[in-house]
Amino acid sequence: MKHSLNDSLLKLGEERKPPAEEQAIAGIAKLQTDIMKATNPHLRGQHPKAHGCVEAEFTVLPDIPKALQVGVFQYPKTYKAIIRFSNGKSASDLDPDVHGMAIKVFGIKGKKALPADDSDVQDFILIDNEVFFASDAESLLGFMMARVAAQKNPNAVKEFMEKSEHNARTVALAQKALKKELPSPLAVPYWSTVPYKFGEGAVKYSVKPAESNQVAMPQPPSENYLRDAMIEHLTKQQKQAVFDFYVQVQTDAETMPIEDPTVVWTSLEVKVATIQIAPQNFNTPEHNKRCEESSFTPWHALEVHRPLGGINRARKPVYEASSVLRHQQVS
Repeated sequence: MKHSLNDSLLKLGEERKPPAEEQAIAGIAKLQTDIMKATNPHLRGQHPKAHGCVEAEFTVLPDIPKALQVGVFQYPKTYKAIIRFSNGKSASDLDPDVHGMAIKVFGIKGKKALPADDSDVQDFILIDNEVFFASDAESLLGFMMARVAAQKNPNAVKEFMEKSEHNARTVALAQKALKKELPSPLAVPYWSTVPYKFGEGAVKYSVKPAESNQVAMPQPPSENYLRDAMIEHLTKQQKQAVFDFYVQVQTDAETMPIEDPTVVWTSLEVKVATIQIAPQNFNTPEHNKRCEESSFTPWHALEVHRPLGGINRARKPVYEASSVLRHQQVS
């Protein structure tokens, strides 16, 4: 993404919508629902395959820096949570893919980012890649259109890449984000990739697994081996899984842009919470049904943790349209 001449005047945490963004976002939302209708509208538009939803505890630490005692992290406290681990697109765990960790924390009181949100939850949406592959909504729409066109024209993605260096970089980042031979959803780090308001400033989030979460790759792995790895760890071996939760504060508005999540931020990460997943049997029909009925969105958030940037602005109507369609079809 080419930055404007006014970027040096940006304030920390400040958003600037590029021209034609609303048109691009409308296009993404329509394309996403069209894809769902043409394939399986019962499934999520993004991250349809769950490896499991687990119950967890999200504990805010007592000794975090004063400047970071904001919103969810204002006081040391343990909250109940559920966490959904997933594939980005693939039905088979053997395929290279992006993998997700969606955290829903309960008991969160305060002014919400969406006026109509009367829930008591705060969601954190993360993937196993440090950056997002598309810099803005327009780039994301172009990439999605090329992927859809590739179903009839095998050269569609190549033709998209050849239109500009920016398009080529978008495709390269998307391909780089695909991971293979993941040992377990419990054994890898995750990042928000996109920024969020944090009081008067902005942060990105990350989650890192404890060393005790590590396991060896199964040999040979099956197409559902990631769920099996969680079952082995949490149910059969009755071991807990532990993660540390970090915030990374934006310290420079130009080199750590709000509007381009393809850029790695270079500031220090600060540990502000821990996540404990106790041994449990999560792989039951009741748990799996509740897992599929749950909705996760970055816009389930306190106002002080409001999603920032164009990709997050696109996520709002896209997630809403996807959820509405999915639940209409189920009912």
